[in-house]
Amino acid sequence: MNNEKNQIYIIGYGNRFRQDDGMGPEIIEMLRADEIPGVVVEDKFQLSVDDAYDIAAADASVVLFIDASFYGEEPFTFDIIRPLGDINFSLPLISPEYVISLCSSCFEKEVQAYIIGIRGCEWGFSERISCRGMENMLRAYDFTRELIEILHMKISLYECIL
Repeated sequence: MNNEKNQIYIIGYGNRFRQDDGMGPEIIEMLRADEIPGVVVEDKFQLSVDDAYDIAAADASVVLFIDASFYGEEPFTFDIIRPLGDINFSLPLISPEYVISLCSSCFEKEVQAYIIGIRGCEWGFSERISCRGMENMLRAYDFTRELIEILHMKISLYECIL
């Protein structure tokens, strides 16, 4: 893990053995190969409470979640994530909103958070991403790279103002 201040923390999650559900981790592999300074990338099967600790420990100022989407517009959607009002420790699946809420309530770490939901098309038992899913994923990857550049400029500008 990189300990630079004001870094961007990106989590791609999904099941690599369910075709298009593996698009989040696949983008993480692409970003990992790019070795972008100031960016921490993590691939997960699913989100967990530990992710809130990892984000806080990395001292990230921006968190980007990347996941396949069963519904939603093609090629992908991009949304702001807002923390949940109440935290319920009995949730079976952890959402990005829940992770961000834990960052704030348990670790006193406020972050800007976003999610890219890549429209998937096939969900069978295979490690192969569908052709249409691959097109959507590559467009989401290009968007992610552009977003990283914009966020780096914003973070640098903010540091100059301080």
